[in-house]
Amino acid sequence: MSLEEELFEIERGFWIEGADYFAAHLAERCLLAFPQSIGGGSLR
Repeated sequence: MSLEEELFEIERGFWIEGADYFAAHLAERCLLAFPQSIGGGSLR
């Protein structure tokens, strides 16, 4: 898998895999990557 494909799959996971995936891949020091989606609930 190329780096581009790997990064695409990670990005894809943020959009379709749900809050657990998002929380597992969010950098600990990230203050805000994307605003919370409607109906998304809390990540923690």
